[in-house]
Amino acid sequence: MNTPQTLLIDVGNTRIKWYLHSANTPVLATTSGHALPHTNQLPHELTTQWHTLPTPDEVRISHVAQTVLYEQLIGLVQQLWGTVRIVRMTPRATHQWLQLNYDQSQMGSDRYAQLLGARALNANDNLVVIGAGTAITVDAIQANGQHIGGIILPSARLMRTSLHQYTAQLPLTGGAFSINDAPHNTRDALHTGAILASVGAIEFFVRTYFAQMDAQVLLCGGDAPELIQHLQAVSTLQNITHAPALGLLGLLNT
Repeated sequence: MNTPQTLLIDVGNTRIKWYLHSANTPVLATTSGHALPHTNQLPHELTTQWHTLPTPDEVRISHVAQTVLYEQLIGLVQQLWGTVRIVRMTPRATHQWLQLNYDQSQMGSDRYAQLLGARALNANDNLVVIGAGTAITVDAIQANGQHIGGIILPSARLMRTSLHQYTAQLPLTGGAFSINDAPHNTRDALHTGAILASVGAIEFFVRTYFAQMDAQVLLCGGDAPELIQHLQAVSTLQNITHAPALGLLGLLNT
């Protein structure tokens, strides 16, 4: 008897991530999945990699990128696997694990998937869920599943890019994070300022809106490992965990 297989596809603003889930190869919190950046060669690269996959029983997709890319992906799925069932994740106000306290029409499906993934991992504690990608999203969920809302801010990299674009003499890269002493040069000042802006926003959100400093903090996204280091170094948050598969787990449990 064949084991049912579900192809989980998470399309963000800068890359696409996927994983073929089954009882034999389940998605775990630490599952990294496969990923490719958005380039003009993406459809060709996906064709090369996906044509070796067995035919999935279902395809589940979260998509927050351009509509034309979604149409290309659906066309590719149908080309490879015919009439396979395709489910596109849509945020819902009420889920058996989550009561969303946010305008569902404005919440990205990737962010919603991360919330469901966090609840799939831990349905008994207060949770802070952080997506550390092109933008940083911070949400909090009470132990009973009540979502309290969230914030969005630019990543440290995006802050540096914006300053570089609009202030010609500010360098795009370089610098060190100054923990004990205030920065003494521009590169260190930029790097430290962007990090403190990120860490400070996260801590202020938890302390002011959630008031649960012992909450479990779960991070995913490409910048999560670096952001975790900075949170551990200068914030008062505890119980910080890297869970790269939050979005995939949310897709699986939609």
